[in-house]
Amino acid sequence: MREGPRLDELSERLRETIIETVRRTDTVTRYGKGQFLVLLINISYEDCSIVSKRINTKFIRNGQRTSVSYSVNNVIVSAFPPEH
Repeated sequence: MREGPRLDELSERLRETIIETVRRTDTVTRYGKGQFLVLLINISYEDCSIVSKRINTKFIRNGQRTSVSYSVNNVIVSAFPPEH
């Protein structure tokens, strides 16, 4: 889906589902039409899969053919820069 009221409806439902699913310390932002960027803080790669399954379970409704697709990337950032 690229446009239309159905995309708007699904996008809003996905937004609500993501916000209900992630922790208060995580960050969610709209990335594009029907796309969201979710920043999960202090979580393992394996736990990302658990979170995405939880989002899918809450988002999918009976008879619905639309599902959530996602990609996971690890980013490790040190809070303290290395000393020279």
